[in-house]
Amino acid sequence: KDSWIAKSLGSSIQLCLVISKTFARTEIYLNKSKQENKKVFDQLLLQKTEIEKLLGVELYWDRIDNKNASRISFQLENVNIENKDDWDKMILFFIEYSVKFEQCFKPLLDKIKTFK
Repeated sequence: KDSWIAKSLGSSIQLCLVISKTFARTEIYLNKSKQENKKVFDQLLLQKTEIEKLLGVELYWDRIDNKNASRISFQLENVNIENKDDWDKMILFFIEYSVKFEQCFKPLLDKIKTFK
């Protein structure tokens, strides 16, 4: 019934797959304390060029300064969960980018002592 599923990559860090009537999104969702989330986000942002080069795409970096959480994401536009013709495209997107995100971000997050 939810529009997302998540896998833990550490304490209050999730790899999320989000689906809607307009997009499919793979994201790293930081949801610990506001201070720790912003610190981790900023440390990852320092590696933006290397991360995006490794993933082969430009990411959306959303620090969300007015909330506790932060998000780093990539999404497939113009797909609809209610359109069965889009399902294969969304599934392939999730398979590719969930693997890429985990392989890219997990080692980086493991190095950030705040979240160990």
